Amino acid sequence: MKTHLLRSFSALILGLALSGGSASAVTAFTETFNTNASGWLTGNSVAPTYSATGGVGNSGYISFTSTFTSGASGPFGAPPLQTLIRGNASADASGDAFAGNWITSGVTTMTVAVRHNYNQTLNLYARLDAGGGNAASLASTASYAVASDTWTTITIPITNSNPPFLSYGGGDFNSVFGNIQNVQLGFYLPANTTFTDFRIDVDNVSVAVPEPASLGLLAVAGAGIVLRRRRLA
Repeated sequence: MKTHLLRSFSALILGLALSGGSASAVTAFTETFNTNASGWLTGNSVAPTYSATGGVGNSGYISFTSTFTSGASGPFGAPPLQTLIRGNASADASGDAFAGNWITSGVTTMTVAVRHNYNQTLNLYARLDAGGGNAASLASTASYAVASDTWTTITIPITNSNPPFLSYGGGDFNSVFGNIQNVQLGFYLPANTTFTDFRIDVDNVSVAVPEPASLGLLAVAGAGIVLRRRRLA
């Protein structure tokens, strides 16, 4: 009887270990805005509009509507851009879940769902800021295109190998991602254009880390088998 139970337990643990050993990423934290704006602010550093429904999967989300005129060009020779929503550590956005060292934490991607009401497709702009002039800005590429009035989920790889960023703003990869303090979101825009009641909606901001390797899970499984054997002895 003891042998039968031990074999069953061992098979279960080993099966779980082998099935969980993929290289996919799991979400370490997701801000769903299901209750409130969670301390996030607009580009003008005031509270955004909070909606309890209408987000991705009809969840809560935050939004900001403003009227402004875009510039002639943006930094680094890019199109003009506008920061519209920000999650600052100084405002305790999401309980500072996004603030800190993304490198030692093993962050592999940042994901965000965005929507806008402009009549053309716009590219997402994301600025990940470590303060002191050290910031990484997301490149304007088709990979980050957001169509009008459509929730679009964008996944941004956090990597120093062919990074999708325009600049490290005077720092380098380690100085920026080793101390993230602000997550800022907006869009690249047509130049010299007046935007009347332009709206950005944001939902499901998340960061992800890699799953444990199969070897690590098997080590845990082995420890569990040993403990189970002792209890059955």
